[in-house]
Amino acid sequence: MTHRYWFARRSADSAARPMPHTVQPVSWEGWACIAACASLIGLGALMWVDVASQGLSGGWMGLVFLGVIGGGALFAAAGAKTDPEHTAADYRAGRVKGSGKSA
Repeated sequence: MTHRYWFARRSADSAARPMPHTVQPVSWEGWACIAACASLIGLGALMWVDVASQGLSGGWMGLVFLGVIGGGALFAAAGAKTDPEHTAADYRAGRVKGSGKSA
């Protein structure tokens, strides 16, 4: 059974740095995590603009809340689904078994 990873390290020298900060998506699931995070932040920004257009204050709280939720989910997914042994270049070159690329 192979473990399918969503993210991989950016470069070989990033092994000493914390995982969520030095990763890059290598599958559609990784890109979906990034899109979901960006969508939540965008929704928070729209909420802020909508509340401000009605003359109310405090709309920034929605942006902060959704930003924390989206960012936290992205960091959790990157920490849990990152390949610690291979880099993103290995996936692009097809050197990783089960990476979805045909050799």
